[in-house]
Amino acid sequence: MSTASINGWCISSISPASQSSLIKKTTLRPSVFARLNSSPSPPSLIQNKPVFAAPAPIITPTWREDMGKDSYEEAIDGLKKLLSEKGELKAAAAAKVEQITAELQTPTSNGAFNPVERIKTGFVHFKKEKYDKSPALYGELAKGQSPKFMVFACSDSRVCPSHVLDFQPGEAFVVRNVANLVPPYDKTKYAGVGSAVEYAVLHLKVEYIVVIGHSACGGIKGLLSFPFDGTSTTDFIEDWVKIALPAKNKVKSEFAGASFPELCGHCEKEAVNVSLGNLLSYPFVREGLVNKTLGLKGGYYDFVKGTFELWGLEFGLNPSFSV
Repeated sequence: MSTASINGWCISSISPASQSSLIKKTTLRPSVFARLNSSPSPPSLIQNKPVFAAPAPIITPTWREDMGKDSYEEAIDGLKKLLSEKGELKAAAAAKVEQITAELQTPTSNGAFNPVERIKTGFVHFKKEKYDKSPALYGELAKGQSPKFMVFACSDSRVCPSHVLDFQPGEAFVVRNVANLVPPYDKTKYAGVGSAVEYAVLHLKVEYIVVIGHSACGGIKGLLSFPFDGTSTTDFIEDWVKIALPAKNKVKSEFAGASFPELCGHCEKEAVNVSLGNLLSYPFVREGLVNKTLGLKGGYYDFVKGTFELWGLEFGLNPSFSV
């Protein structure tokens, strides 16, 4: 059994065999217990490269004072005027000008990424295939939202929870950050996450909070790589991922002989448990658990193997008494 203290509350991870003995044990303070049933097998990482390494720039942008003064529409109008006024142009020259005019009017097809076009086509597809085909759903959503889930997920572009779990609009209130972490209750340092939890629990009345970790997590690789010796190489990342330091310390102690990829796999799951424990430091979360209006779940998505694990946190209170 492992035990940690959060704001005067005792959090214990116990096995089914030892749960009954824990309940009967004499204690002198309120305590909570959590029983987690997570899989011990870690995933294999896709790659083991330096954490948060940025590629060298490929293109150095330049700027000239005369750039952007004339739009391509004006260029087209000028070419058309030239064609109408210069009737003596030979047929070949006229054809060439027509070709250039057509090319100016056609979106680029040289394979260069066009962010505006990508966003435009994406929305057009959504509007045609989803929005227009579900008028009743979006009509209800226009009146308000009542999601059943609050989800904490990683900002990693490969693990969108709505895509992985097929959540429909209005079904999940989602918070995404580096390494899918939930910090402990703190009104000043972590007000952003705190406000999201408060809004979800007290105003939206979500029924479950789910924290989802994933394979090949760069944030967890950073957690295991950073020395945390008082020096810092990042502005924000090290300070953020150290929220999960208890997970790092635990897996390095329990799996001392494991390889770095194996440690990452264990830590990716244990960091979820740390976040579940931190959720217990929020008074309105504890109240929801005691009143059985709220449940906490941990999840793990392995996009290398295409698997998903889900486990629960059973919450209970042992009354204070003395003998």
